[in-house]
Amino acid sequence: MSTCGYAIYLVGPRTKILLSWGTKRLSTVSLSSCESELFGAQHGSKIAIYVKLIVDGLRGHVTSILPQYGDYNVNDKAAGIEETLEIDAEAALKAIRNANSTKLRHVRRTLGISLAWLHKKWCNREESNMKHRKGTDLSADSQTKNLSKGPLQTMKDLLGLKS
Repeated sequence: MSTCGYAIYLVGPRTKILLSWGTKRLSTVSLSSCESELFGAQHGSKIAIYVKLIVDGLRGHVTSILPQYGDYNVNDKAAGIEETLEIDAEAALKAIRNANSTKLRHVRRTLGISLAWLHKKWCNREESNMKHRKGTDLSADSQTKNLSKGPLQTMKDLLGLKS
């Protein structure tokens, strides 16, 4: 069984605020770390939509949250805050870019991962907001791994947690 984690930040010019974080255990066994990363990307993306709607509403972007003023469009970069997906598995990023891959066609059936939805969410833009980062640089990895004292302190610092 695999566990995936996500962390959602609001990042400004001089600030980085942790808004939401969590873990999710896969209900079936994943065959690769790529599948676990895709599951985490899908779960985190769903939570990010809710967070974006709340933040956009607080900032006055009413058209993205009230249907009578307009429909919410996940690809509209002009409205609201900018979103970025950071993953430590390059294979997962490649799978999202190539949503119709035959190598991972089983993930919809076995894990409930929709590569087409992830592709629409992250790739149907003028420029992709997906980035590859090392696992040691991603705070969400602190939720899925056993860490010794040194790496644990590094992850606490990334999450903005004080001792």
